Amino acid sequence: LLTVTGACGGAGASTVAVNLAWHFGLMARRHTVLLDPNVQTGIAAFLLNIQPGSGLRIALEAPERIDALLAERAAHPVGDRLHVLAAEEKLGASPVHAPGAASQLMAALRRRYNFIVGDVAFVPVPLYRDLLDAAQQRILVMEPSLAAVRDTLRLAGLPAGPSQVRRPVVVLNRLGRPGGLTRRQIEDALHMKVD
Repeated sequence: LLTVTGACGGAGASTVAVNLAWHFGLMARRHTVLLDPNVQTGIAAFLLNIQPGSGLRIALEAPERIDALLAERAAHPVGDRLHVLAAEEKLGASPVHAPGAASQLMAALRRRYNFIVGDVAFVPVPLYRDLLDAAQQRILVMEPSLAAVRDTLRLAGLPAGPSQVRRPVVVLNRLGRPGGLTRRQIEDALHMKVD
């Protein structure tokens, strides 16, 4: 499980997640699922021109029903090795994420897929935190701004999950944007090199 998280809105995390999943599934020919847990405003399915169903919402509401077959049926194929697991619920709906839903969903997906690429925003929702904790690798996407530096430092400082043995990968997107910080300024502020 790799999670891709934007340090701030509009940093390009969803685009990075979609392209990473595309690379693993279609270029590297590895069984890959792109997971977009944002069931109201997620964009992963939209970027791949897929009409999401309600399978993800059902799985998150009733994790006891999750098995490899449900996970596979709920995921929409993009090719023979890339699937997208997303939903598009009404904005007025209040999604319910049952406790333990993330771990049961990950267990089912791991039986079927080599890679799970999650487009996981950092918002105060237990499901998202559970996914970030379950990841083997976190990827943080930032843009060249002071706000992104601040939030990248905060995200990099989150406690590592039990499966994480290395620091998050930091992706600097849109370098050279007018008015943006330079790479050196960003690396000096982060006290590390960007990946």
